[in-house]
Amino acid sequence: LVLAEPMELYCLGDKPWQPCYVLKTNELSIMFDCALDLNGMLKFLPHSLVYSLHLSSLSKWQPKDSTISSPNMFRENVDHVFVNSMPMMKLPEIGLVDFSTVDVILISNNHSMLALPYITEQLNFKGQIYTTEPCLQYGRLLMEELCEYVNQQVMTTSSAVVNSDQDLSQLMRFLPSTQDDDEYTNVWRSLYSMEEARESLLKVEPVAYLQRIPLCGGVEVVPVSSGFCLGSCNWLVKTTHSKVCYISSSSMLATHPQPLEKTYVTSCDVMILSGLTEAPMAHPDAMLGEMCGRIAHTLHNGGNVLIPCYPSGVLYDLLECIMGYLDMQGFSAIPVYYISPVANSSLAHANIYAEWLSDAKQSRVYLPEAPFPHDGYVKSGRLKCFNTTHGELCQQYSTPCVVFTGHPSLRCGSAVHLMEAWRTNANNTVLFTEPDFDYLHALAPFQPLSMKAFYFPVDPRLNFQNANRLLKELKPKQLIVPEAYISTAHDKTLLPEMQCQTIKRCSVVTIATETGSHDAGMDPQLARQLVPKPVVAKDVGSASSITCLIERRDNHMTLKPHPPGYAGGKLWGKLSIDKTIQMLKEVQCVISIKTNAAISEHTQI
Repeated sequence: LVLAEPMELYCLGDKPWQPCYVLKTNELSIMFDCALDLNGMLKFLPHSLVYSLHLSSLSKWQPKDSTISSPNMFRENVDHVFVNSMPMMKLPEIGLVDFSTVDVILISNNHSMLALPYITEQLNFKGQIYTTEPCLQYGRLLMEELCEYVNQQVMTTSSAVVNSDQDLSQLMRFLPSTQDDDEYTNVWRSLYSMEEARESLLKVEPVAYLQRIPLCGGVEVVPVSSGFCLGSCNWLVKTTHSKVCYISSSSMLATHPQPLEKTYVTSCDVMILSGLTEAPMAHPDAMLGEMCGRIAHTLHNGGNVLIPCYPSGVLYDLLECIMGYLDMQGFSAIPVYYISPVANSSLAHANIYAEWLSDAKQSRVYLPEAPFPHDGYVKSGRLKCFNTTHGELCQQYSTPCVVFTGHPSLRCGSAVHLMEAWRTNANNTVLFTEPDFDYLHALAPFQPLSMKAFYFPVDPRLNFQNANRLLKELKPKQLIVPEAYISTAHDKTLLPEMQCQTIKRCSVVTIATETGSHDAGMDPQLARQLVPKPVVAKDVGSASSITCLIERRDNHMTLKPHPPGYAGGKLWGKLSIDKTIQMLKEVQCVISIKTNAAISEHTQI
């Protein structure tokens, strides 16, 4: 049989670096990633473990809509309005696709799976989930830290009472348009519980690089290294006649994970590209150099350094670089603290996944040595890990110091408490390394601010220049990219040389693939009805015309006889003669038209 294999790609994510796509091919629906838009947390007032006099004294803001009666619902500071509620999460679009029809979810990295508990525990998803073992474990740590920060914070002000997620979603519409350009106000939800996160992760099946995973519908998927972080991967999807590659959050830099695998994703029929860096003009090595210089200057003046960060990924490179620099500059007596509910687990996991590391890191394991130097710093006491800012830390705390802690949004976690404690001292410094958050917006609730703030984005993901070079090397036949990646700025745009389509949230792209032949079995009952006749002119033996039903299940086709009572005829629907002729001409058919003069409405072709 000769059949076309049309595909459709649905975009559910709002930001290119927080992707969520659904690819429908044949009878199979594949979801790539399910990231949360954590940037939405910036719309909320910070909440800490202790009461904040400064945050409690922020001006109240009342929208023009008189139906909002609560005076504590919004607070204002330096031209920014904040919702006075615990931070809520912005989900991918949940109305475009029926999640119960999604067959499989493929996760590319730990940051792209934070919406998974919503899908598995609240949206009736019943399919399979695949990702690598490090991605699974680091995703667990991210969820545990986020749940700990958000669900167990003490309100810093007399917060407004919101009865439901739906009520708060509607309130988001009242934020000033200059600050909130979000047209999707129905996807805000309270953060899931720790139990929901654990139940969701139990449904994930870990896989290895280059492992061939057969799916229903005759489709095979293969994870390959993306070079971004431990266990991060790109996905290769093979159907009967096409090869689709999903490239997300990839890196060509020589850092601690295995390098980017290119062989398996070369010359694909369709490439879906997303997750490029949000700081295309900032080279990570240059940012690290400037950051180390700023840290040394702050410590020399007796100030403290705060680095809001995630509990994995770039953190390991920051620790290795910064602590080595401090030792060389004579600051080896300066204490370095890592404060997170998952601090010890995160550092331990980095040392047990040796096979997922770069060759340089793997070689240290066979010496034998720990692949990361932070293991030695912890044993010597140079790096001290604590779960919170209270308790044991209070007995060992000394200044000046360097503190790594979360959350990088400055809306929850120990970072909020330290910002409140250090904000009035001009000798102190806060350094932002995560490009996903607007650092000026993150600082807005803490203004006026005496401490210094600097933005040094350390993002190893592909920039546009490297992405253009990679596309020339991989040579995909078709390319699909977020609409934001095609712009007029030369250094902030993709310049593809192949067929390219753009996609944005709530849009659907139809992917045209080459027509291919498929094997089909024949039902024995139908075979008995055939009456083959010799085909002399073609010298091909015997042939028989056939009228039957084609049953397609799991990409396997069977020719079956019509059911009893079938009246015959072909189901063409309402035909247009002119349209039919035009379509036949397009496929280069030779057409002879004869019109019956007696019955003018009938035309023979």
